[in-house]
Amino acid sequence: SCRDLDSYLINFSAADDSCYIGRATFEEPCCNDYTSDHDCERQMHDVLIERINTVTLPDPSKQESDFGIRLKDSMDDKVDVKVSLDVSHLLAVDVKINSMTLSVSLELIWYDIGLAFEPFIGGCHHISFRASLDAELTEIWVPQIELLNLIDGVNTLPDAFASVRYDGRVTWRRTGILQSTCELNGIRDFPYDQTSCYLEIGGTRDPIVDRVNYFFDGEDSIGYSESVADNKFDFQEYRLKPDLTDVFYSSNSMSGYTRKVIIYEFFFDRAKTYYIILFIIPYILFAYLAMGVYFVDYSLGERLGYGSSILFVIVAQDITLLDSTPVTNDLLWINKISLASKAVAIFSIFQSIVMLYIYTYHEFEEDATEDNDMDGCSFSLDKEPEIEDALIINDKLLEESQPEENQPEKDTESNENNKYCCFLVDWTAKKMFLQGITEKDKRKTRKIKILRSIDFITASICFTAYTLVLTIVIVKVLVTKPSVSSHMRQDI
Repeated sequence: SCRDLDSYLINFSAADDSCYIGRATFEEPCCNDYTSDHDCERQMHDVLIERINTVTLPDPSKQESDFGIRLKDSMDDKVDVKVSLDVSHLLAVDVKINSMTLSVSLELIWYDIGLAFEPFIGGCHHISFRASLDAELTEIWVPQIELLNLIDGVNTLPDAFASVRYDGRVTWRRTGILQSTCELNGIRDFPYDQTSCYLEIGGTRDPIVDRVNYFFDGEDSIGYSESVADNKFDFQEYRLKPDLTDVFYSSNSMSGYTRKVIIYEFFFDRAKTYYIILFIIPYILFAYLAMGVYFVDYSLGERLGYGSSILFVIVAQDITLLDSTPVTNDLLWINKISLASKAVAIFSIFQSIVMLYIYTYHEFEEDATEDNDMDGCSFSLDKEPEIEDALIINDKLLEESQPEENQPEKDTESNENNKYCCFLVDWTAKKMFLQGITEKDKRKTRKIKILRSIDFITASICFTAYTLVLTIVIVKVLVTKPSVSSHMRQDI
C-alpha cells in the first residue's frame, strides 16, 4: 500500500551522495502527498532562493557521471553543459548577405548541486526559477552561451523559466529566432545547388565562462518538427534536408583566444522549377531567336533592331535575377547560360553591322565599266519614288538569267524595270541554295548571293556551337551530384 511504501522510504536518507531516493523515483499517484505541488514548489523556492549565487559557477565536482557518460575532456573545474537544438521551421536563406534564419528551440542542461533539495519535503521533485542572461532578472546561474556567427543570436531569444529537478539537474529551454551568417556552400550550381549553412554555438571570450564545457549527445543533439521532417513546406523557396544535417566540434581562434564550439550544419534544396520556367527556358529560347537575324533581308531596317531587342530582353532577365543571386567572383551555373545567350545575341548584332556595311558600300555609285542595277531608274525631287515590299522580285535581274525565248517585250521590260529597279533580289532559302553565282549576275546580285551564303554559314556555326555549349553545361550539372561533406569540419 502507499502507507507501507512511505514507511519503507522514510528509513533512507535522500542526502546520501550515492543516490537520491524519494517520491520522484516512483509513480506519484501511488503516494499520499500531504501538500499540493504548488505549495511545495513555493516553499522550496523560497528556501533555495536565499542561498543561490547567480554569478559564481556551480560546483563542477563529479559532474562527469551526472549525464551517464564520461566526457573525454571533462575536468573537475569545468561545468558540463549539454546542448540540444530543435528546428521548427526554416524561415529564410538570403544569398545576398549569406545568412540563414531558423525558428528553433535551444535547450541547455547542466547540474547545480546548490539547487538540489530533499524530495521528501512536501513530495515535489521539480521547481521553476526565473532564468535570463540578464544578471538583474535571473534567479539562478545560467551559461553565457552565444551564437558566434550571429546576426540575431542567443541573446535575442525570449527569457523562459528553468526547471530544476530535486537532484540539481537544471533544464533551460528557450524558443525563438536565430539568424546566422555563413558561407553558403554549393551555390555555384544555382539553381541546381544543394546549399549548406551552419550555426556556430559556443561560449563567449569571458575567462570565467571558459570554465564551461559545452557538449552534445549524438542522439539528442538535433531534432526537427514533424512538418520539417516530412518536407511539408511546399510553397517556399528552400526546404531543409534533415537526413543530411551534421553536428560536430570545431575550434575557433580569434585574437589569441581559442575555444571549442559546436557546429550545426544544415543542408537545403531550392525550388528549381521556378527558375527553370522563368529564367533558364527564356534564356535558351531568346538565344535561338537571336539567330533569326541571319534570315532577315538586308533592306529591312529591322535587322539591327530585331537583334538589339533580343539582347535587351536577355539583359532584363539578368536584372530580374539579381535579387536571387549573390555577387561573387565565380560564375554561377545560371550565369553561364545567360552569358552564352548574350554572346549569341551580341555576335549576331556585330555580324549584322558588318554585313550591312558591305551590302551598302558604294550602293548608289555608278559603275562605268559594267551595267548598273540602277539603270533605267529615274527620280524626281518633286515626286517620291514608289516604295514596294523589299522582297518584291526585280524582274530585270531574274529575266536576264532565263533563256532568251522567255524574255518579254522590250517595252514591257522597260516599264517593269522602272517600277522595280530600286529593289533587291528576293532571297529565300530555296533561291539561296539553287541559284549559284553566274557570269550574267550583276555586281549587286553577286554581292547579295555571297552575303546570304555567309549568313547561312554563320547561322549554322552559331546554332551548333551554342547547342554544344548548352549540352555540356546542362549535362555536367545534372550528372554531378552535389557534395554534402563539410569543408570546415574539424573533429576534436
